[in-house]
Formats: sequence, structure tokens, C-alpha cells
Amino acid sequence: MLDVIGLKTAFLRSGVSVKGIAAEIGVDPVTVYRKMAGKTEFTASELLAMKKILHLDVQSFCNIFFADELAQNASAES
Repeated sequence: MLDVIGLKTAFLRSGVSVKGIAAEIGVDPVTVYRKMAGKTEFTASELLAMKKILHLDVQSFCNIFFADELAQNASAES
């Protein structure tokens, strides 16, 4: 599940707005808001573009977009 607070923090730190992200990844800002709300998912290409645009390191990227999945995998391996 998406860490919305982490993503919003990344927006603030990078100085990029939702409109700016939407323009960069080629979608409408409403689509970005829907994806942030969990109504639809970001595509792989959108995620990679956002990583670059927001200047996220691998750890921050994974924490924002895959924290729940990583935690579930870790607990399943235990």
C-alpha cells in the first residue's frame, strides 16, 4: 500500500507539485490524486518516473511505494 504521507513529504522536499508530477508522467492531476487515494495503481513506468522526478533513493522509494508488501514478505520468510 502506498505511504501517502511519505509521498506528500517527497513532493514537498522536491518542490514538485501533483500537477508537475502529472505533467511529467503524462496523466491528468486527477489521475494522480486517484492513484494516491488507492482507487487505481501507479504503473511501473509512472513509479520509475516519480522516483527520478522526486529524487528518491532506493530505500525511500521502497518505503513510499512498497512498505506493506516488503513487510508481508519479510514476515512470510520468518
